[in-house]
Amino acid sequence: MNSNPPVTIIRSLGISATHLGYYYLNTAILLVLEDENRLLMISKLLYPLVAELHSTTPTCIERNIRTVISLCWNRGDRERLFQIAGCRIQVKPTNGEFIDILSCYVKKQCPFQLWKESGQLREMLIIPDNLARSRKLSDPR
Repeated sequence: MNSNPPVTIIRSLGISATHLGYYYLNTAILLVLEDENRLLMISKLLYPLVAELHSTTPTCIERNIRTVISLCWNRGDRERLFQIAGCRIQVKPTNGEFIDILSCYVKKQCPFQLWKESGQLREMLIIPDNLARSRKLSDPR
């Protein structure tokens, strides 16, 4: 597995980096690995933190993650999702369920505790440079 297992797993589901939700989902998984309690308050805690890191809004985070989940469910590798989840899911998972499924899988497959203790989880965040550049270009200051 590569140095960023969430990215490998996300890609294996048929989700590509052409969708913003790809980046937001990666960040959400890493933040949940850092502190599982973030799954308990996904709208109040997780989305705002991901939004802050990506310089956007929590609503945008929720919508883009929902979009890539739909992409995975409708056109991606659903059998791979069933394998990762450990069971055949009957309905499309919610954002929280999807993040939970993927974070649990990463936790089982990888030395996340070592990453957590060494601070490597935050180093695995992928924030596209073009997003930061476009915000700077549109800033009237």
